Amino acid sequence: MALTSDSIPMSMRVSGEPTEILAAVGRCLERMGGQLQTISFFSTTSCVEHPDGLLVKVKAKLYVDDKGLALEVQRRSGDAVLFTVVYTYVAKFMRNWQQGFPDLLGQPFHLGQIMPCPAPRPASPPCDVPPLALDESVFVAWGLDELQSFGVDHADVTQAVRKGSLDNKAFRAHVARVPRAILDEYKVSVRMPATLTACEKIDDLIADGFALLSAKG
Repeated sequence: MALTSDSIPMSMRVSGEPTEILAAVGRCLERMGGQLQTISFFSTTSCVEHPDGLLVKVKAKLYVDDKGLALEVQRRSGDAVLFTVVYTYVAKFMRNWQQGFPDLLGQPFHLGQIMPCPAPRPASPPCDVPPLALDESVFVAWGLDELQSFGVDHADVTQAVRKGSLDNKAFRAHVARVPRAILDEYKVSVRMPATLTACEKIDDLIADGFALLSAKG
């Protein structure tokens, strides 16, 4: 089969015992996460996977020509760009190995090295602090003590509404204790009748107020 332009093998000059050279190549490929598939006296084949989701199968083979011993690295299948990255790392690794310090290279791959990383999603607002449109100083000015007192009273009011023992006038006086800016934010009217639905609206603003003031406290 004819070689395509991006499957032409790349080679480098090496020296040493063939078994030691291929053992060094094997360690290099394993450092890249390569899975060694076949190993012979003069060659080794490995599949290398990149954290960007790319895969390449490479074959490293020793041969002798009129200039001496050479190591040939060829892409057998997979991504051509990743193959170039792999070959460059192998070449640096083998050059260092022959000089006696193979472990000076850093990690061969990192996320986004070949494929751009997706843009980060906007951070969600903290779940324990309500995303209020009004100025939080309104709740702060109301005060945690007053909010706690109102919350205790509201539990009694809700129970009375459930039993039908609280009239609208008393309920509206209870609601009027909430600062007007907060009532407007939650679309609560001081003139609404004493119903469980109205009590639930008040429950919401109490819960948000506790969350906000507790987070600040």
